[in-house]
Amino acid sequence: MNMRLNSTWILSALLGFSTACGSTSNSGGAGGSTGGSPAASSGGASASAGTSTSAGTMSTAGTKSDGGSTNTGGMTSNAGMSAGGGGGGPGAAFACPADKPEEGAMCTRMIPTACTYDDGGCICKSGAWDCYAKSDCPATAPEDAATCDLGGMQCSYDESLACTCSTMNGWSCSKPCPMELPADDASCRRAAGSTCRYATGTLVSGFMTMADTTCACNDGKFSCFGQSDCPADAPKSGDTCEFPTLGCSFTGDQCTCGQNGSWTCTTDCPMATPADDDACDRPQQQSCRYNAGALISGGGFGMGAMAEETCTCRDMKFACISQDDCPAAAPEDASECADLTGLACSYTDQQCTCGQMGWSCQTSCPAAPPADAASCNRPLTSPCRYAAGALLTSNTATAEDTCVCQDNAFNCFSAADCPSAMPANSTMCAQPGLNCPFDDQTCHCSVSNGTWSCNMTMSMGGRGGGGAGGASAAGASPMATAGGGAGGNP
Repeated sequence: MNMRLNSTWILSALLGFSTACGSTSNSGGAGGSTGGSPAASSGGASASAGTSTSAGTMSTAGTKSDGGSTNTGGMTSNAGMSAGGGGGGPGAAFACPADKPEEGAMCTRMIPTACTYDDGGCICKSGAWDCYAKSDCPATAPEDAATCDLGGMQCSYDESLACTCSTMNGWSCSKPCPMELPADDASCRRAAGSTCRYATGTLVSGFMTMADTTCACNDGKFSCFGQSDCPADAPKSGDTCEFPTLGCSFTGDQCTCGQNGSWTCTTDCPMATPADDDACDRPQQQSCRYNAGALISGGGFGMGAMAEETCTCRDMKFACISQDDCPAAAPEDASECADLTGLACSYTDQQCTCGQMGWSCQTSCPAAPPADAASCNRPLTSPCRYAAGALLTSNTATAEDTCVCQDNAFNCFSAADCPSAMPANSTMCAQPGLNCPFDDQTCHCSVSNGTWSCNMTMSMGGRGGGGAGGASAAGASPMATAGGGAGGNP
């Protein structure tokens, strides 16, 4: 019988994404005028115009603690440092102009939320500003999921109700968390996963702050719960539960009450290598990894360290694999590798990893720049970068040559391939991964969409230096993961 632990289990759930230079507030605040910027609160939304140098921050999930659940930060959009529609500055891809830009003016902002001002706001769409006035907001707060046509548009209403438009999901409206612990069944309007967290009856801010009570908004009413609501013994996955987002920790198990009203439980990785067919209950993707018979710190998430053995839970039983299970010769890319999921094997010139869809093999970056059209098999997004004829292993080092694998053949570029004049943003380019400096800006040829993106010069690896680097050279250590982590711009 697994007995519940006394210590608090802290669960972090990211419900959105947060961008560099952004910030969120959990301190409460009043709503703006219709079409203006929503105010901030724990789980609320905020947006302010002006000359703030911080970029807008998308919603970020909070931390579950003491039986609580996620605490969702709101959507912010602070005006940044560049005026007009152009950009400029290290945060040009994220910051808002200080003044409301002209409709249709060029923009480079990469965040799909509105930059808000006293008289409305603007969203950067396809390289041009799409603006609205506060009079364009619905006169009354829209219903959740009601259709709208300007994605990112933000409007605020009485009682600090903040509404955001999504062209895919319609309007989504949310009120801030009450500053004091609400009563059960008190009215609310916010997503069920955007919970409010309290300590001794007062709203807590900060994702790692301990909370003794968590309140979720279900069907327009608050439901509050804490560790005392955890069952005495560990439930089984699929069992019915009462408090969505409640997380409970037991000896060897962690269980979460899902939005569908059923428990999902995960068996902890054993501290020592389990025997084949030992009982388990954890996602197959979250393998347990071991060296010298001891669990590598982080279990299935400690992918930075090499492992001698990898144990995966299949059909409620552990199955362990090691380098001894690697094929003698490098397998064909995309060939079947049943029962070896998670195994990484190194060969003379490539690394192969067994995934859900079969073997995925990647050519190692050659120690010296390859000849143009030399055969290869690696993602376009993982260039090989060189200086003085040698492979660079640092993503931040300046590269003289950048080689990408296109259609299974290497294609290499250098400073000589940079255009003589600075290209316009979003124009097509034919040198994926190449960085070219022009006065105070650096232009990057994106490997993802084949267009130029120019921003004020930052530490980007220098002229000729391409996006990602750091690929393993031939003869990498056993169990090394495929080289070529992402670096630079996409």
